[in-house]
Amino acid sequence: MKNRTVLLYMTFVFLSNFSTILYFLTVYLEFVGFSMVAISSMMIAYQVSKFILEVPTGYIADRLGRKTSGLVGVVGMLGYYAALLLVRSPLLLIGAFALKGFAVACVSGSIEAIYIDSVSQDQLVRLNVVERFVFYASYALSACVGGFISSVGAYLIGLSADIIAMVLTLVVVVCIPEMRREGAAATPERGISPKMIGAAIACNGILRSAYIMDCSQAFAFVALEDFFSLLLAGRGMNAVASGVTIAVQLLASASIGFIVPSVIARVDKGRFACICGIVRLSLTALFLIQDFSLLAAQRPALNHPLRGWRQTALQSHPSDRY
Repeated sequence: MKNRTVLLYMTFVFLSNFSTILYFLTVYLEFVGFSMVAISSMMIAYQVSKFILEVPTGYIADRLGRKTSGLVGVVGMLGYYAALLLVRSPLLLIGAFALKGFAVACVSGSIEAIYIDSVSQDQLVRLNVVERFVFYASYALSACVGGFISSVGAYLIGLSADIIAMVLTLVVVVCIPEMRREGAAATPERGISPKMIGAAIACNGILRSAYIMDCSQAFAFVALEDFFSLLLAGRGMNAVASGVTIAVQLLASASIGFIVPSVIARVDKGRFACICGIVRLSLTALFLIQDFSLLAAQRPALNHPLRGWRQTALQSHPSDRY
């Protein structure tokens, strides 16, 4: 059963992160008549909703079950995609983006927690590299396909492909077995409140570093998903070249992940994380220089070493995971 759970989880990671529209979403919304102000409002609604609902949806998962939370999230994502196809009212679409935030918050961590419970700590360390590769490979394929779709304006085909991927995700989640933890049903009141989370972060240096790093990663992916393709287009890249560029950098990041564990086993982890952060910041700054924009596009490849450092730090202190 454990091997089956791992296989289903890796399939879930690939399918749930496959989304061609991420790489032409802004262009698509402009194409159907929305202003940049309205589009920005939609993006803000999504990010605010996801941030506000992250903790409450975790409480829902504790009460109703992680698998139930994941199913609710996937259904919410299907509702979001349906709204992109059918809705042309800015206010209603802002609501759809808020629904997406709720859906992502429901899925976030719930299915992953089932997977973590099904494997040992040693297996988790080894499989983390595989999971990251599957994650970035899905993003890379999405970017490449999204670039080709955007180049011919076949936005509805891209949306249809994304909906099919999400339906398959729903099927996978249904098939994932959820093992009941002993005592979980008998003591549902032992939840984690926002106050407890804040206190844990405040008094633990590793958790503070991980939290700051997660915020940085989230900010970077907002830019990558929502505006990076537009920035590349402004630098003279067509949609196909933009999609291939994003795909290459994500696959490079995934490949780097295979060597990071051996590297951080031989060097100081804190110093390694600082060096990667400085290099990434320097490459990001190259966006300010028009002539070096293509070189700067390789910045996301450094995301993976930082994720590897964070994962290793938390695994070295398992009591600090929550």
